[in-house]
Amino acid sequence: METQNNQSNKPVIPEEEKQPGEIISELMRKENIDEQAIREARAAVGDDEQKIKEYLINNRGI
Repeated sequence: METQNNQSNKPVIPEEEKQPGEIISELMRKENIDEQAIREARAAVGDDEQKIKEYLINNRGI
């Protein structure tokens, strides 16, 4: 029997409420972002994870 991965039952945590490192960890897992891309984004925008995510979206097309 085939099992389905139903993620609709998981609570969605707003990004503002995520713990430090969660946004980047999620990006690395879901979007296959490597450490070099994270370092590049940090150099460009600083350590704010939301800004890093926005940078990667705008400059890496994720």
